[in-house]
Amino acid sequence: MPEFLIEAVEQGQPWNHATGGPMQAWKVNVNDGTKSFAAEISTKAGKPGPTVGERIEATIKHTEYGAKLKKVFSNNGGGGGGRAPMSPEKEAEITRMHSQEMAIRWADVLQASGQWPTDASPEQRRATLVSLIDFFQADAASTKGAS
Repeated sequence: MPEFLIEAVEQGQPWNHATGGPMQAWKVNVNDGTKSFAAEISTKAGKPGPTVGERIEATIKHTEYGAKLKKVFSNNGGGGGGRAPMSPEKEAEITRMHSQEMAIRWADVLQASGQWPTDASPEQRRATLVSLIDFFQADAASTKGAS
């Protein structure tokens, strides 16, 4: 992807994108590493514009109105219907919370059917619940990546 160095910036006219809403045009002088030239780049209205000295990755389209730059955004920045990858720690935390919820639901089923150890001490009931949580977590791990 081509990289451009912003050498000069002048605010252009605001405009409305058909699906993106209010936009702000910016007239810029950029250098692609071989030559400097004038171009236009737009941002969503209210967002900061390009700054002198900034390097951007962008595609360039030459139109009858001049060169138009379109900044390239990384895939994990939102938009496009995707979502940012989850950290392994966050994924483990969510799996553990779900396992806890399933263990509590299963304990409710056991208690309603008279199979939950009501005569056990609180420590024994807690240990039983923790073993159920571990069971559900191990089950989730065993099916990870399976379709």
